[in-house]
Amino acid sequence: MRLPSLLAALLSVFVAACNNSSGKTAAHGGPGGGRPPAAVSTVTVQPKAVLASFEYTGQTAGSREVEVRARVKGILLARNFTEGGTVKQGQSLYTIDRAPFEAALAKAQADLAGAQARREQAKRNAARLRPLYAEKAVSQ
Repeated sequence: MRLPSLLAALLSVFVAACNNSSGKTAAHGGPGGGRPPAAVSTVTVQPKAVLASFEYTGQTAGSREVEVRARVKGILLARNFTEGGTVKQGQSLYTIDRAPFEAALAKAQADLAGAQARREQAKRNAARLRPLYAEKAVSQ
């Protein structure tokens, strides 16, 4: 809005500078002579709405936030999502090194096999001692 008033002020100063203050008309070839006045273009100033843009600093927060916690310990081999992207329920987020888990599985399977072998040995011993116990051939 200040631009039109600034243009009007500059235009009035320019027109006043072009006015001959001695009262002699140079354009008609009077005794003052000199150059003819310079050609001046005029602009009609109209008020106009100017769009103003503003910049502000701000922060955003998600409408829903989820805390992700690890259920097991391990070395991460890969991240299966993109940062800031949408994830679905049940989607795998990370790939963890399988070696420690496979070793723990093998140990548990070996412990199970050992327990089953001890059970079978106990069954065989009970089957062998049952007839002897009935005849009171073994100690109570």
